[in-house]
Amino acid sequence: MKRSETQELVAGESLIEPRLIKAHIAAAVFWLIYLIVGGGLLVAIKFTWPNFLGNIPELTWGRLRFVHTQTVAYGWFVDIFLAAIYYMVPRLTRVKLASPTLAWFNFYFYNTMVAMGVFQLMEGHNLGVVWMEYPSFINILMLISYAALAYNFFASYLRSQERNLYVSSWYMMSFVIWATLNWIMGGLVPAYIAPGIASAVVGGLFIHDLVGLVVTPLATAMIYYFLPVMLRRPIYSHSLSLMGFWSLAFFYPLVGIHHYYYSPIPMWAQYIAQGTSFMLFFTVYTVLYNVYKTMKGRWGDLADNIALRWLIGGTVFYLMVCTQGPLQALLVEQPLIHFTDWVIGHSHMALLGFGTFVAMGFIHYAWPRLTGNELNKSLSEWSFWLAFVGCAWMFIDLWIAGLLEGYYWGYGKPWMDSIVRLQPYWLSRTLSGVMVLTGFILVAINLIVTARAKQPATDSPAVLAGAR
Repeated sequence: MKRSETQELVAGESLIEPRLIKAHIAAAVFWLIYLIVGGGLLVAIKFTWPNFLGNIPELTWGRLRFVHTQTVAYGWFVDIFLAAIYYMVPRLTRVKLASPTLAWFNFYFYNTMVAMGVFQLMEGHNLGVVWMEYPSFINILMLISYAALAYNFFASYLRSQERNLYVSSWYMMSFVIWATLNWIMGGLVPAYIAPGIASAVVGGLFIHDLVGLVVTPLATAMIYYFLPVMLRRPIYSHSLSLMGFWSLAFFYPLVGIHHYYYSPIPMWAQYIAQGTSFMLFFTVYTVLYNVYKTMKGRWGDLADNIALRWLIGGTVFYLMVCTQGPLQALLVEQPLIHFTDWVIGHSHMALLGFGTFVAMGFIHYAWPRLTGNELNKSLSEWSFWLAFVGCAWMFIDLWIAGLLEGYYWGYGKPWMDSIVRLQPYWLSRTLSGVMVLTGFILVAINLIVTARAKQPATDSPAVLAGAR
Protein backbone atom coordinates (compact mmCIF):
# COMPACT_ATOMS: atom_id res chain seq x y z
CA MET A 1 0.00 0.00 0.00
CA LYS A 2 1.43 3.36 -1.05
CA ARG A 3 2.10 5.93 1.65
CA SER A 4 -0.33 8.49 0.14
CA GLU A 5 -3.07 5.85 -0.07
CA THR A 6 -2.45 4.78 3.51
CA GLN A 7 -2.67 8.37 4.74
CA GLU A 8 -5.94 8.85 2.87
CA LEU A 9 -7.41 5.70 4.38
CA VAL A 10 -6.41 6.72 7.89
CA ALA A 11 -7.97 10.13 7.25
CA GLY A 12 -11.18 8.37 6.22
CA GLU A 13 -11.17 6.40 9.45
CA SER A 14 -10.85 9.61 11.48
CA LEU A 15 -14.13 10.95 10.09
CA ILE A 16 -16.38 8.19 11.43
CA GLU A 17 -17.64 7.33 14.92
CA PRO A 18 -16.51 3.69 15.34
CA ARG A 19 -18.20 3.11 18.71
CA LEU A 20 -21.53 4.41 17.38
CA ILE A 21 -21.36 2.19 14.30
CA LYS A 22 -20.41 -0.87 16.38
CA ALA A 23 -23.30 -0.15 18.75
CA HIS A 24 -25.82 -0.10 15.90
CA ILE A 25 -24.34 -3.28 14.39
CA ALA A 26 -24.51 -5.05 17.77
CA ALA A 27 -28.12 -3.92 18.31
CA ALA A 28 -29.08 -4.97 14.78
CA VAL A 29 -27.60 -8.47 15.15
CA PHE A 30 -29.33 -8.83 18.52
CA TRP A 31 -32.70 -7.96 16.96
CA LEU A 32 -32.00 -10.29 14.02
CA ILE A 33 -31.44 -13.28 16.28
CA TYR A 34 -34.33 -12.29 18.54
CA LEU A 35 -36.79 -11.95 15.66
CA ILE A 36 -35.86 -15.43 14.41
CA VAL A 37 -35.96 -17.12 17.84
CA GLY A 38 -38.69 -15.06 19.52
CA GLY A 39 -40.77 -14.65 16.40
CA GLY A 40 -40.07 -16.61 13.25
CA LEU A 41 -38.99 -19.96 14.66
CA LEU A 42 -41.74 -20.16 17.28
CA VAL A 43 -44.33 -19.08 14.72
CA ALA A 44 -43.08 -21.75 12.29
CA ILE A 45 -43.21 -24.44 15.00
CA LYS A 46 -46.83 -23.57 15.72
CA PHE A 47 -47.79 -24.43 12.14
CA THR A 48 -46.81 -28.03 12.91
CA TRP A 49 -47.64 -28.09 16.63
CA PRO A 50 -50.34 -25.42 17.15
CA ASN A 51 -50.58 -25.94 20.91
CA PHE A 52 -46.86 -25.48 21.55
CA LEU A 53 -46.61 -22.89 24.38
CA GLY A 54 -50.24 -22.09 23.64
CA ASN A 55 -51.13 -21.64 27.31
CA ILE A 56 -48.92 -18.53 27.54
CA PRO A 57 -50.78 -15.52 26.03
CA GLU A 58 -47.59 -13.65 25.17
CA LEU A 59 -46.33 -16.63 23.14
CA THR A 60 -49.43 -17.33 21.08
CA TRP A 61 -49.21 -17.27 17.28
CA GLY A 62 -51.29 -14.12 16.92
CA ARG A 63 -48.88 -12.06 19.02
CA LEU A 64 -45.55 -13.57 17.99
CA ARG A 65 -46.26 -13.14 14.29
CA PHE A 66 -46.37 -9.37 14.71
CA VAL A 67 -43.28 -9.38 16.92
CA HIS A 68 -41.53 -11.17 14.05
CA THR A 69 -42.56 -8.75 11.29
CA GLN A 70 -42.08 -5.54 13.27
CA THR A 71 -38.67 -6.57 14.60
CA VAL A 72 -37.28 -7.54 11.19
CA ALA A 73 -38.32 -4.20 9.71
CA TYR A 74 -37.66 -1.78 12.56
CA GLY A 75 -35.19 -3.64 14.77
CA TRP A 76 -32.83 -5.43 12.41
CA PHE A 77 -33.06 -3.37 9.23
CA VAL A 78 -33.29 0.18 10.56
CA ASP A 79 -30.46 -0.39 13.05
CA ILE A 80 -28.14 -1.88 10.46
CA PHE A 81 -29.07 0.84 7.96
CA LEU A 82 -28.20 3.53 10.50
CA ALA A 83 -24.82 1.84 11.03
CA ALA A 84 -24.23 1.81 7.27
CA ILE A 85 -25.22 5.48 6.93
CA TYR A 86 -22.85 6.50 9.71
CA TYR A 87 -20.10 4.49 7.98
CA MET A 88 -20.66 5.73 4.41
CA VAL A 89 -21.81 9.35 4.73
CA PRO A 90 -18.67 10.79 6.42
CA ARG A 91 -16.51 9.18 3.73
CA LEU A 92 -18.70 10.39 0.87
CA THR A 93 -18.97 13.92 2.26
CA ARG A 94 -15.51 14.03 3.89
CA VAL A 95 -16.99 15.66 6.98
CA LYS A 96 -17.81 14.28 10.43
CA LEU A 97 -21.33 13.89 11.76
CA ALA A 98 -22.83 17.23 12.67
CA SER A 99 -23.81 15.95 16.12
CA PRO A 100 -22.45 12.65 17.45
CA THR A 101 -24.30 13.39 20.70
CA LEU A 102 -27.62 13.50 18.85
CA ALA A 103 -26.71 10.27 17.03
CA TRP A 104 -26.00 8.54 20.36
CA PHE A 105 -29.28 9.83 21.79
CA ASN A 106 -31.04 8.47 18.73
CA PHE A 107 -29.41 5.07 19.19
CA TYR A 108 -30.70 4.69 22.75
CA PHE A 109 -34.06 6.31 22.06
CA TYR A 110 -34.80 4.31 18.92
CA ASN A 111 -33.89 0.93 20.40
CA THR A 112 -35.90 1.73 23.53
CA MET A 113 -38.92 2.37 21.29
CA VAL A 114 -38.39 -0.94 19.47
CA ALA A 115 -38.11 -2.82 22.79
CA MET A 116 -41.23 -1.06 24.06
CA GLY A 117 -43.03 -1.98 20.85
CA VAL A 118 -42.12 -5.66 21.26
CA PHE A 119 -43.42 -5.58 24.83
CA GLN A 120 -46.68 -3.91 23.77
CA LEU A 121 -47.27 -6.44 21.00
CA MET A 122 -46.64 -9.39 23.32
CA GLU A 123 -49.12 -7.88 25.76
CA GLY A 124 -51.75 -7.77 23.02
CA HIS A 125 -51.73 -4.05 22.18
CA ASN A 126 -51.91 -3.80 18.39
CA LEU A 127 -52.83 -0.91 16.08
CA GLY A 128 -54.23 -3.35 13.51
CA VAL A 129 -52.36 -2.00 10.47
CA VAL A 130 -50.31 -4.65 8.64
CA TRP A 131 -46.55 -4.16 9.24
CA MET A 132 -47.35 -1.15 11.46
CA GLU A 133 -48.77 -2.90 14.50
CA TYR A 134 -46.99 -0.82 17.17
CA PRO A 135 -49.44 1.24 19.27
CA SER A 136 -49.95 4.81 18.06
CA PHE A 137 -47.93 6.48 20.81
CA ILE A 138 -44.82 4.55 19.72
CA ASN A 139 -45.43 5.38 16.06
CA ILE A 140 -45.63 9.08 16.91
CA LEU A 141 -42.54 9.04 19.16
CA MET A 142 -40.57 7.23 16.44
CA LEU A 143 -40.78 10.40 14.33
CA ILE A 144 -38.26 11.94 16.76
CA SER A 145 -35.72 9.35 15.63
CA TYR A 146 -36.32 10.03 11.96
CA ALA A 147 -35.98 13.78 12.59
CA ALA A 148 -32.66 13.24 14.41
CA LEU A 149 -31.37 11.08 11.55
CA ALA A 150 -32.46 13.64 8.96
CA TYR A 151 -30.64 16.43 10.80
CA ASN A 152 -27.33 14.57 10.97
CA PHE A 153 -27.67 13.30 7.40
CA PHE A 154 -28.54 16.54 5.61
CA ALA A 155 -26.23 18.64 7.79
CA SER A 156 -23.33 16.49 6.58
CA TYR A 157 -24.12 17.13 2.92
CA LEU A 158 -24.74 20.85 3.47
CA ARG A 159 -21.33 21.19 5.15
CA SER A 160 -19.55 19.08 2.55
CA GLN A 161 -17.27 20.57 -0.10
CA GLU A 162 -17.97 17.63 -2.43
CA ARG A 163 -20.12 18.86 -5.32
CA ASN A 164 -20.71 15.62 -7.18
CA LEU A 165 -23.01 13.19 -5.42
CA TYR A 166 -22.14 9.52 -5.85
CA VAL A 167 -25.16 7.28 -6.49
CA SER A 168 -25.05 5.82 -2.96
CA SER A 169 -25.73 9.32 -1.63
CA TRP A 170 -28.85 9.58 -3.78
CA TYR A 171 -30.14 6.25 -2.49
CA MET A 172 -29.41 7.15 1.14
CA MET A 173 -31.06 10.53 0.72
CA SER A 174 -34.17 8.83 -0.65
CA PHE A 175 -34.15 6.41 2.29
CA VAL A 176 -34.17 9.24 4.84
CA ILE A 177 -37.07 10.98 3.07
CA TRP A 178 -39.12 7.94 2.05
CA ALA A 179 -38.71 6.10 5.35
CA THR A 180 -40.08 9.11 7.21
CA LEU A 181 -42.99 9.66 4.82
CA ASN A 182 -43.76 5.95 4.70
CA TRP A 183 -43.79 5.80 8.51
CA ILE A 184 -46.36 8.60 8.61
CA MET A 185 -48.42 6.98 5.85
CA GLY A 186 -48.49 3.57 7.54
CA GLY A 187 -48.67 4.65 11.17
CA LEU A 188 -51.32 7.36 10.98
CA VAL A 189 -53.28 7.43 7.72
CA PRO A 190 -54.88 3.92 7.60
CA ALA A 191 -55.90 3.94 11.26
CA TYR A 192 -57.14 7.51 11.66
CA ILE A 193 -57.63 9.30 8.34
CA ALA A 194 -58.45 7.01 5.41
CA PRO A 195 -61.77 5.13 5.80
CA GLY A 196 -62.70 1.63 4.62
CA ILE A 197 -61.38 0.68 1.19
CA ALA A 198 -59.16 3.77 1.09
CA SER A 199 -57.47 2.48 4.24
CA ALA A 200 -56.73 -0.81 2.47
CA VAL A 201 -55.26 1.06 -0.52
CA VAL A 202 -52.97 3.15 1.70
CA GLY A 203 -52.05 0.05 3.71
CA GLY A 204 -51.10 -1.82 0.54
CA LEU A 205 -48.94 1.05 -0.64
CA PHE A 206 -47.28 1.24 2.77
CA ILE A 207 -46.53 -2.51 2.91
CA HIS A 208 -44.81 -2.57 -0.44
CA ASP A 209 -43.11 0.80 -0.08
CA LEU A 210 -41.57 -0.52 3.14
CA VAL A 211 -39.68 -3.02 0.98
CA GLY A 212 -39.14 -0.97 -2.16
CA LEU A 213 -38.62 2.54 -0.79
CA VAL A 214 -36.99 1.73 2.56
CA VAL A 215 -35.08 -1.58 2.37
CA THR A 216 -34.20 -1.46 -1.33
CA PRO A 217 -32.63 2.04 -1.40
CA LEU A 218 -30.27 1.37 1.52
CA ALA A 219 -29.36 -2.12 0.34
CA THR A 220 -28.66 -0.74 -3.15
CA ALA A 221 -26.61 2.11 -1.65
CA MET A 222 -24.49 -0.49 0.15
CA ILE A 223 -24.01 -2.50 -3.05
CA TYR A 224 -22.89 0.56 -5.01
CA TYR A 225 -20.57 1.70 -2.21
CA PHE A 226 -18.97 -1.50 -0.97
CA LEU A 227 -18.64 -3.41 -4.24
CA PRO A 228 -16.19 -0.87 -5.77
CA VAL A 229 -14.40 -0.54 -2.42
CA MET A 230 -13.95 -4.31 -2.03
CA LEU A 231 -12.74 -4.71 -5.61
CA ARG A 232 -10.80 -1.42 -5.62
CA ARG A 233 -12.22 -0.50 -9.02
CA PRO A 234 -14.98 2.00 -9.96
CA ILE A 235 -18.56 0.98 -10.62
CA TYR A 236 -19.08 0.12 -14.29
CA SER A 237 -21.55 2.92 -15.12
CA HIS A 238 -22.55 5.78 -12.84
CA SER A 239 -25.06 7.02 -15.45
CA LEU A 240 -26.77 3.63 -15.52
CA SER A 241 -26.94 3.59 -11.72
CA LEU A 242 -28.70 6.98 -11.70
CA MET A 243 -31.18 5.78 -14.31
CA GLY A 244 -31.99 2.89 -12.00
CA PHE A 245 -32.44 5.26 -9.07
CA TRP A 246 -34.86 7.59 -10.84
CA SER A 247 -36.87 4.71 -12.32
CA LEU A 248 -37.25 3.30 -8.79
CA ALA A 249 -38.50 6.68 -7.58
CA PHE A 250 -40.94 6.96 -10.50
CA PHE A 251 -42.37 3.44 -10.74
CA TYR A 252 -42.29 1.98 -7.23
CA PRO A 253 -44.70 4.21 -5.23
CA LEU A 254 -47.84 2.75 -6.90
CA VAL A 255 -46.75 -0.89 -7.00
CA GLY A 256 -48.33 -1.82 -3.64
CA ILE A 257 -51.88 -1.80 -4.97
CA HIS A 258 -51.16 -5.21 -6.50
CA HIS A 259 -51.73 -6.62 -3.01
CA TYR A 260 -55.44 -6.00 -3.57
CA TYR A 261 -56.14 -7.37 -7.05
CA TYR A 262 -59.76 -8.39 -7.71
CA SER A 263 -60.95 -6.28 -4.77
CA PRO A 264 -63.38 -3.31 -4.63
CA ILE A 265 -60.45 -1.00 -5.43
CA PRO A 266 -61.05 0.56 -8.90
CA MET A 267 -59.69 -1.58 -11.72
CA TRP A 268 -57.82 1.36 -13.26
CA ALA A 269 -55.69 1.50 -10.10
CA GLN A 270 -55.07 -2.24 -10.33
CA TYR A 271 -54.00 -1.91 -13.98
CA ILE A 272 -51.59 0.89 -13.03
CA ALA A 273 -50.11 -1.34 -10.31
CA GLN A 274 -49.66 -4.15 -12.82
CA GLY A 275 -47.91 -1.84 -15.28
CA THR A 276 -45.60 -0.18 -12.76
CA SER A 277 -44.75 -3.58 -11.26
CA PHE A 278 -43.65 -4.83 -14.67
CA MET A 279 -41.60 -1.69 -15.31
CA LEU A 280 -39.47 -2.55 -12.27
CA PHE A 281 -37.60 -4.99 -14.52
CA PHE A 282 -35.71 -1.97 -15.87
CA THR A 283 -34.94 -0.64 -12.39
CA VAL A 284 -33.62 -3.94 -11.11
CA TYR A 285 -31.57 -4.89 -14.13
CA THR A 286 -29.69 -1.58 -14.13
CA VAL A 287 -28.31 -2.64 -10.74
CA LEU A 288 -27.67 -6.22 -11.76
CA TYR A 289 -25.92 -5.29 -15.02
CA ASN A 290 -23.74 -2.78 -13.19
CA VAL A 291 -22.77 -5.42 -10.62
CA TYR A 292 -22.06 -8.00 -13.34
CA LYS A 293 -19.84 -5.66 -15.37
CA THR A 294 -18.03 -4.39 -12.27
CA MET A 295 -17.31 -7.98 -11.20
CA LYS A 296 -16.05 -8.97 -14.65
CA GLY A 297 -12.76 -10.82 -14.32
CA ARG A 298 -12.94 -10.80 -10.51
CA TRP A 299 -15.36 -13.63 -9.76
CA GLY A 300 -12.49 -15.61 -8.28
CA ASP A 301 -12.37 -13.11 -5.40
CA LEU A 302 -15.53 -14.73 -4.00
CA ALA A 303 -13.46 -17.70 -2.81
CA ASP A 304 -11.47 -15.70 -0.25
CA ASN A 305 -13.44 -12.49 0.32
CA ILE A 306 -16.29 -13.40 2.68
CA ALA A 307 -17.74 -9.87 2.72
CA LEU A 308 -17.90 -9.83 -1.06
CA ARG A 309 -19.54 -13.26 -1.04
CA TRP A 310 -22.33 -12.05 1.28
CA LEU A 311 -22.81 -8.99 -0.94
CA ILE A 312 -22.99 -10.98 -4.18
CA GLY A 313 -25.20 -13.59 -2.48
CA GLY A 314 -27.65 -10.79 -1.66
CA THR A 315 -27.45 -9.57 -5.26
CA VAL A 316 -28.29 -13.07 -6.53
CA PHE A 317 -31.36 -13.13 -4.29
CA TYR A 318 -32.20 -9.63 -5.61
CA LEU A 319 -32.10 -11.01 -9.15
CA MET A 320 -34.43 -13.86 -8.20
CA VAL A 321 -36.93 -11.91 -6.11
CA CYS A 322 -37.19 -9.04 -8.59
CA THR A 323 -37.59 -11.34 -11.58
CA GLN A 324 -40.26 -13.22 -9.68
CA GLY A 325 -42.02 -10.07 -8.41
CA PRO A 326 -43.08 -8.36 -11.68
CA LEU A 327 -44.16 -11.69 -13.17
CA GLN A 328 -46.29 -12.68 -10.19
CA ALA A 329 -47.80 -9.18 -10.17
CA LEU A 330 -49.61 -9.98 -13.44
CA LEU A 331 -53.38 -10.22 -12.91
CA VAL A 332 -53.45 -13.62 -14.62
CA GLU A 333 -51.06 -15.10 -12.02
CA GLN A 334 -52.81 -13.85 -8.90
CA PRO A 335 -55.70 -16.38 -8.64
CA LEU A 336 -53.14 -19.18 -8.24
CA ILE A 337 -50.70 -17.70 -5.73
CA HIS A 338 -52.50 -14.96 -3.78
CA PHE A 339 -52.88 -15.66 -0.04
CA THR A 340 -50.65 -18.74 -0.35
CA ASP A 341 -47.23 -19.61 1.08
CA TRP A 342 -45.74 -18.62 -2.30
CA VAL A 343 -46.09 -14.97 -1.24
CA ILE A 344 -44.43 -15.75 2.12
CA GLY A 345 -41.49 -17.29 0.26
CA HIS A 346 -41.28 -14.23 -1.98
CA SER A 347 -41.26 -11.76 0.92
CA HIS A 348 -38.69 -13.82 2.85
CA MET A 349 -36.39 -13.84 -0.17
CA ALA A 350 -36.67 -10.04 -0.39
CA LEU A 351 -35.92 -9.38 3.28
CA LEU A 352 -34.02 -12.43 4.54
CA GLY A 353 -32.29 -13.07 1.23
CA PHE A 354 -31.61 -9.77 -0.55
CA GLY A 355 -31.64 -7.19 2.25
CA THR A 356 -30.07 -9.29 4.98
CA PHE A 357 -27.27 -10.76 2.87
CA VAL A 358 -26.25 -7.35 1.56
CA ALA A 359 -26.25 -6.02 5.14
CA MET A 360 -24.10 -8.98 6.20
CA GLY A 361 -21.64 -8.00 3.48
CA PHE A 362 -21.37 -4.58 5.09
CA ILE A 363 -20.94 -6.10 8.57
CA HIS A 364 -18.22 -8.50 7.46
CA TYR A 365 -16.38 -5.69 5.69
CA ALA A 366 -16.70 -3.02 8.36
CA TRP A 367 -16.27 -5.00 11.59
CA PRO A 368 -12.57 -5.90 11.07
CA ARG A 369 -11.87 -2.26 10.25
CA LEU A 370 -13.78 -1.00 13.27
CA THR A 371 -12.11 -3.41 15.71
CA GLY A 372 -8.67 -3.74 14.08
CA ASN A 373 -8.94 -7.56 14.06
CA GLU A 374 -9.72 -10.08 11.36
CA LEU A 375 -12.84 -12.23 11.61
CA ASN A 376 -12.39 -15.94 12.26
CA LYS A 377 -12.27 -17.54 8.81
CA SER A 378 -13.79 -20.87 9.86
CA LEU A 379 -16.74 -19.22 11.61
CA SER A 380 -17.22 -16.92 8.62
CA GLU A 381 -17.38 -19.85 6.20
CA TRP A 382 -19.78 -21.88 8.34
CA SER A 383 -22.08 -18.92 8.99
CA PHE A 384 -22.33 -18.01 5.30
CA TRP A 385 -23.08 -21.48 4.00
CA LEU A 386 -25.54 -22.32 6.78
CA ALA A 387 -27.42 -19.10 6.10
CA PHE A 388 -27.27 -19.40 2.31
CA VAL A 389 -28.31 -23.05 2.09
CA GLY A 390 -30.94 -22.59 4.81
CA CYS A 391 -32.45 -19.59 3.02
CA ALA A 392 -32.52 -21.32 -0.38
CA TRP A 393 -34.13 -24.37 1.24
CA MET A 394 -36.77 -22.19 2.94
CA PHE A 395 -37.67 -20.22 -0.18
CA ILE A 396 -38.04 -23.28 -2.41
CA ASP A 397 -40.05 -25.08 0.27
CA LEU A 398 -42.51 -22.17 0.59
CA TRP A 399 -42.90 -21.78 -3.17
CA ILE A 400 -43.80 -25.46 -3.60
CA ALA A 401 -46.20 -25.26 -0.65
CA GLY A 402 -47.80 -22.14 -2.13
CA LEU A 403 -48.38 -23.76 -5.52
CA LEU A 404 -49.99 -26.77 -3.84
CA GLU A 405 -52.25 -24.47 -1.83
CA GLY A 406 -53.25 -22.58 -4.95
CA TYR A 407 -54.16 -25.73 -6.85
CA TYR A 408 -56.07 -27.19 -3.91
CA TRP A 409 -58.14 -24.04 -3.54
CA GLY A 410 -58.54 -23.54 -7.30
CA TYR A 411 -59.98 -27.02 -7.76
CA GLY A 412 -62.42 -26.54 -4.89
CA LYS A 413 -60.80 -28.98 -2.47
CA PRO A 414 -61.83 -28.62 1.20
CA TRP A 415 -59.64 -26.05 2.94
CA MET A 416 -58.68 -28.56 5.63
CA ASP A 417 -57.25 -30.89 2.97
CA SER A 418 -54.70 -28.23 2.03
CA ILE A 419 -53.74 -27.82 5.70
CA VAL A 420 -53.08 -31.55 6.06
CA ARG A 421 -51.20 -31.69 2.75
CA LEU A 422 -48.87 -28.85 3.73
CA GLN A 423 -47.78 -30.25 7.09
CA PRO A 424 -44.52 -31.81 5.75
CA TYR A 425 -43.62 -28.52 4.04
CA TRP A 426 -44.21 -26.52 7.21
CA LEU A 427 -42.00 -28.90 9.17
CA SER A 428 -39.34 -28.57 6.46
CA ARG A 429 -39.62 -24.78 6.68
CA THR A 430 -39.00 -24.97 10.44
CA LEU A 431 -35.86 -27.08 9.94
CA SER A 432 -34.54 -24.64 7.34
CA GLY A 433 -35.13 -21.84 9.87
CA VAL A 434 -33.01 -23.68 12.42
CA MET A 435 -30.19 -23.79 9.87
CA VAL A 436 -30.49 -20.06 9.13
CA LEU A 437 -30.62 -19.23 12.84
CA THR A 438 -27.47 -21.30 13.47
CA GLY A 439 -25.66 -19.37 10.76
CA PHE A 440 -26.57 -16.00 12.25
CA ILE A 441 -25.67 -17.12 15.77
CA LEU A 442 -22.22 -17.99 14.40
CA VAL A 443 -22.05 -14.48 12.92
CA ALA A 444 -22.78 -13.01 16.37
CA ILE A 445 -20.15 -15.23 18.01
CA ASN A 446 -17.62 -14.22 15.36
CA LEU A 447 -18.28 -10.51 15.98
CA ILE A 448 -17.93 -10.92 19.75
CA VAL A 449 -14.71 -12.95 19.49
CA THR A 450 -13.23 -10.44 17.06
CA ALA A 451 -14.18 -7.44 19.20
CA ARG A 452 -12.57 -9.01 22.31
CA ALA A 453 -9.35 -10.06 20.59
CA LYS A 454 -6.08 -8.33 21.46
CA GLN A 455 -5.68 -5.17 19.40
CA PRO A 456 -2.87 -5.24 16.80
CA ALA A 457 -0.39 -2.44 16.22
CA THR A 458 -1.92 0.77 14.86
CA ASP A 459 -0.05 0.45 11.56
CA SER A 460 -1.30 -3.08 10.82
CA PRO A 461 -3.03 -3.68 7.45
CA ALA A 462 -6.35 -4.49 9.17
CA VAL A 463 -6.46 -1.04 10.71
CA LEU A 464 -5.33 0.85 7.61
CA ALA A 465 -7.58 -0.95 5.11
CA GLY A 466 -10.75 1.09 5.75
CA ALA A 467 -12.84 2.27 2.83
CA ARG A 468 -12.73 5.82 1.59
